[in-house]
Amino acid sequence: MKPQWTALSLLALALLFTSLMGRQAAIAQAEPTPNQLTTPQLIEAAQTRGDLSPVEADLLLAYALFEPGKLPETFQSGQPWDGTLPLLQLRAAMTKLPPSAARSQIETLVNAACSSSTSTLPNTIATARFFIEYGSIGGGLTINEYSASLETTWSKMVDDFGWAAPLSTRGDGRYHVRIDSLYNGLYGYVSSDGTYAGLVGDNPNTAWNEGDAYASCMVLNRDYSYSGFPSPPQPSMDATVAHEFNHSIQYGYGALTGSNAPDSIFIEGGASWVEDELFDSADDNYYFLWPTFSSSMGAYVGSPYAYWIVFRGLTEPFGTGTAGGGEQIMQDFWELISQNGADDLTALDQALQTAGTNLPDAYHAMAIAAHFLKPCGGGYLLPYCFEEASGYVAVKPGPAVHRTIAAPGSSVNGSIPNNYALNWVSLPADSGVYDVTLTNNSGSGQFRASLVCDTGSALTITPFPALVGGGQQGQAAAFDSTGCVSAAAIITNQEQAANNSDGYSLATSAAIPPGNERLYLPLVAKASAPITQLANGGFEDGRAIWQTFSTHNNPIIRAETAVSPHQGNWLAQLGGADDETTFIEQQVTVPAVAPYLHFWYWIESEDNCGFYYDVGRIVVNETAVVDTTDLCNQAMRGQWQSRSIDLSRYRGQTITIRFQVQTDNILSSSLFIDDVMFRETAVTPN
Repeated sequence: MKPQWTALSLLALALLFTSLMGRQAAIAQAEPTPNQLTTPQLIEAAQTRGDLSPVEADLLLAYALFEPGKLPETFQSGQPWDGTLPLLQLRAAMTKLPPSAARSQIETLVNAACSSSTSTLPNTIATARFFIEYGSIGGGLTINEYSASLETTWSKMVDDFGWAAPLSTRGDGRYHVRIDSLYNGLYGYVSSDGTYAGLVGDNPNTAWNEGDAYASCMVLNRDYSYSGFPSPPQPSMDATVAHEFNHSIQYGYGALTGSNAPDSIFIEGGASWVEDELFDSADDNYYFLWPTFSSSMGAYVGSPYAYWIVFRGLTEPFGTGTAGGGEQIMQDFWELISQNGADDLTALDQALQTAGTNLPDAYHAMAIAAHFLKPCGGGYLLPYCFEEASGYVAVKPGPAVHRTIAAPGSSVNGSIPNNYALNWVSLPADSGVYDVTLTNNSGSGQFRASLVCDTGSALTITPFPALVGGGQQGQAAAFDSTGCVSAAAIITNQEQAANNSDGYSLATSAAIPPGNERLYLPLVAKASAPITQLANGGFEDGRAIWQTFSTHNNPIIRAETAVSPHQGNWLAQLGGADDETTFIEQQVTVPAVAPYLHFWYWIESEDNCGFYYDVGRIVVNETAVVDTTDLCNQAMRGQWQSRSIDLSRYRGQTITIRFQVQTDNILSSSLFIDDVMFRETAVTPN
């Protein structure tokens, strides 16, 4: 029902609008519009300066979303933006405004989002899962292409990945979508107000009661050929559909409201991340790189859209665009938020733990990958590379380092916020051997550091032996930069505490102290009963079933080696030569009742530990690294050892399992494998 306007309220609104227009004309004369800011950012900046009152800013934002013809020219940025988060913020601010004609107008506009939005649309179409209203469509696209994109998104994200379907209050069970004439630069938005939307409470598509689940509707732009959009119309539309559909699911989880609502980087960065999961070739999110890596995840300052690359780095090692892969980590995160089970960082850490890692490890690996930006392949392996790194840097070169040490013997000072932020310090490359010392100059913080050398064909990583806490010092001795095309110290602050920055000093020295000794203890384990033997898992059928590769064409599955097989007469020997990449792989279906990959291994090596010069990995589907082993002399036991890898996230799925070894150009290593099988439970160390 429309509000009843009195003569007094109309006069007040007219006076407010006249004042607002006059004020903005004065602002336009005194201060040119920054081209890099979106319309909501321009409005926010004007309010921060005191040029707009809160009610004036809210009314302008409502105009930008629903009545762009009333938006003063000063705020007509044209820079692309997504309207869901601004609308969510407008909705929250609107409830705090005192009763007024302006508030009534904002409420009227917001409540019309799902039914009339900016105009009445003459056409409708019903697909299997969507009811779509539309008028004319521009940019060379058709209603069928919009419909197909929406259906593909639902099919992949809900049916294949298993995310809970979004909610709509339409009686036919379809989700409501409008294809409307939006202001230039506005991709679209999702609204939780108005017809077909609103508080539902319990989402019937989940196994728990959210208490604050919302039905919503989606509004898409009718013309993605606008010059402000960086991508062509089809990928712009596909990316928007995926992005906004993720917001619809977030509302259905009750995850955008209440005390446990996550920060904007999870809302918008997460939705931007989804674009690649659903439409891998759209690549519209490339144009919003790069985030401010030195700003902490727990209190981020910067565009939330750009943060998608961090989530990509955290999840890509577990598989992209596939059910149970990296998408499962983000799905688990949103479900924990939905259940009010943890705050942002804790929920993300728990989701990563379910996948077999944790937030400190995954974030540090992402920090390495995001600095070097190497495409995966050859010697560049996950989690220290990006599949599409070449595409990223082609659109926008990677961000600059935070500090630089030009020559051995020099040092730098810096600071890193806690709650997961990072600094990259460029180190002298191809400058011989030197020590690197990290000093925590604060009373808090947990600095994790690695020295990384890019040889031009691979990354070699030298981790500091321990975290460097408040007032502490750590050293990576005898870092050999010889042959490095580039080198850097990657420092992350993984302390989860009050938001503050912790200072550090990083110093290099040409001195070479004694080598860093590491102690490797043998694994004493209790084995569970085997449930499912892999085809030729004991290699007794020779080279059958397994696909093999060796850089030097060396035989891998062998009956004669320096090591006797664990059982039988055959085994697999990976490595065994310098500059060698070897692997064995086969396609398997992970048993639902026995998801633990179990095998026996034996290490022989001349190499030193702690540098990952020679490394063994287990890789799923050619990209997801699920286990890494340092092949080095101190890891040798002179006997067979057993190991179990949890592949629960792949239960019932057909995947490719690869055992892989990569060696450098000296001091070769071998990893012997035998008796590969699936077990019901993991081997538990005593």
